[in-house]
Amino acid sequence: MSSKDEAMASLTGVSRVADKPIWISLCLQDNEKCLLHSEEPLKEVLTEVLDKFPRILGVSLNCANHFAITKGLDTVMEVVKGRKRVKYIAAYANDRYPLPDKQAVEKFANEFETGVKYKRTLTVQEYRDVVKCWVEKGCNAVGGCCGVGPAYIEDISKQWFPARDTRLIAPEK
Repeated sequence: MSSKDEAMASLTGVSRVADKPIWISLCLQDNEKCLLHSEEPLKEVLTEVLDKFPRILGVSLNCANHFAITKGLDTVMEVVKGRKRVKYIAAYANDRYPLPDKQAVEKFANEFETGVKYKRTLTVQEYRDVVKCWVEKGCNAVGGCCGVGPAYIEDISKQWFPARDTRLIAPEK
């Protein structure tokens, strides 16, 4: 979700149709200000949705660079502290950035399906180190968003969850 209005509308709709646990994912800007794409502070939005929707048991951050996700996790951990119902914390960072000019495109470009030129910023090993930080902060679900490919995910699963059943299992009631 990119804004409080989007989150509230989605959560309201889901709450009306099913009596199931809810997981919310919030999209951050690519900076360390902990703002959603809408410019709203992550802390305020997350606090409000957790207060209003007691069936939320998972919170994730996604679709931002690893710096933004890492900083945002500090905020998430602060907000969920003491809310025992929140069982899952997840992080999924992007690893591609639009290149600013033709010279940069010629030097660094990888083309994706859209034809837009992007630069990868992290190696598989570097992304694994980022994920280590997230796990140490309290994440129990990790992965990747735009630009984080299968090699990254395979490496994460082998390094951080080698003996673990990684399928999502609903918590006992």
